[in-house]
Amino acid sequence: GIFESKLHAVAKRLDEDMDGKISKEEFGTLLGDSEGCRALQEVGVDAVGLVDYIDIIFEGEAGVDDKSLSFGDFIETVLDLRGSCTATVKDIVDLRKYMRNMFKQNADQCNAR
Repeated sequence: GIFESKLHAVAKRLDEDMDGKISKEEFGTLLGDSEGCRALQEVGVDAVGLVDYIDIIFEGEAGVDDKSLSFGDFIETVLDLRGSCTATVKDIVDLRKYMRNMFKQNADQCNAR
């Protein structure tokens, strides 16, 4: 739809290395892209707020920042983070998994000392 095409244009502008994916570094340039910020606002996403979630969005398995997003994943993630979206059961399950992994990592670090 219209939202997806606008966000796809934002993703293409952010994709500096032209690999068809958005890295954490490329995503970090979002606030410097006035057209991108405007497009996000038009679809109901707060660009400044979105950048606050950059570490969570790009955290891969085992808490390593190695994840890049395909354009499709970028669009899905951005649309999921619109202020008008309400939490779903899937969101709560994902949060539970995330928290369990963080607690396990912290426990492992404490036990290693």
